Amino acid sequence: MNKERLLGMLLALVVALDAVPASGQFKGQEATKGKLIPVSLLMSYVPTTANQLPFFLAKARSYYAAEGIDITLVPGRGSALTAQTVGAGRYEIGQADLPTMAMVKAKGASVKAFMVQFPRTSSGILAAKDAGIQTWSDLYGKTLGVTHGGAESYLLPAVFKKLGLNLNNVKLVSTPAANKSTTYLSKLVDGISSDVASEMPLLAPERPLNPLWYGDILDVPYQGLFAREELIRSNPEIIRSIVAATVRATKDLAVDPQALEESAKAMAQVNPPGALNPVNIVAAWKLYEPFQSSPLTQGQPVGWMSRTAWRRTLELLQQYAEFQGSMNPDDFFTNDFIPK
Repeated sequence: MNKERLLGMLLALVVALDAVPASGQFKGQEATKGKLIPVSLLMSYVPTTANQLPFFLAKARSYYAAEGIDITLVPGRGSALTAQTVGAGRYEIGQADLPTMAMVKAKGASVKAFMVQFPRTSSGILAAKDAGIQTWSDLYGKTLGVTHGGAESYLLPAVFKKLGLNLNNVKLVSTPAANKSTTYLSKLVDGISSDVASEMPLLAPERPLNPLWYGDILDVPYQGLFAREELIRSNPEIIRSIVAATVRATKDLAVDPQALEESAKAMAQVNPPGALNPVNIVAAWKLYEPFQSSPLTQGQPVGWMSRTAWRRTLELLQQYAEFQGSMNPDDFFTNDFIPK
């Protein structure tokens, strides 16, 4: 995808976001026969990443409607802004990188996660093969594109410390998130820190790479769903319905190739024509699949969160991201709505 087309796509989707009315107005509504409750889900980003496929499939196959929900999928502009916006009550449900949600909560947003999509983060390093990078220690002496304030600000030093490596031996180059891909393809850096599962299908054909996954080293959750705590208390059936439909779609994607193609095409259709290749989205989802479980969630239902993982995540945020919120994991998540 060229830069001009990408910019056009983002502009169109941002306009769409501003045009969607806030639906955070229902108070104690219950679904009645033939009448669905309107609920908005503000995603972590514009609909271009495979981690959003369960939402598109659940909508296309009327899973949300079967649960009494008239869902509106709203493009987001990053996890932090999504958490802030949902926390302010403009939209009911949010999708975000859950550690980022925790950072926003620590600054005053009364939000809580109720489902994790990926108990193990799929973020990491897209390391160029032409730079000779195969392992973490191979990053010594290399140039790495990172974004100030991004998840790598705490994940990268935590990985290096756990592996007994010295991050000072790596040259970190500040790179805006929107420019990382072009910076990598232009060979201005030897690697970038990003969501590897999302970016690898796009970048690897043009500049072959080796992935180094943060999730192989750290117990940190990634994308998940959350809402305002007041909404969770006052409308638990809304939360339960969102979880049921999303879990159902997630399970379909694991076993039904047609579901994968169907949801990828549905996502492509909300983008400008030709801007999104469903083949790349399918490939990205297959890279995401191993991160739908972790050693700490083995044997647990889809969407279930580990208290130990949350505790370790809060400790990382405190140590590397100036986190000053509660250190009690129970303040940040609940498993009450996960189907047994």
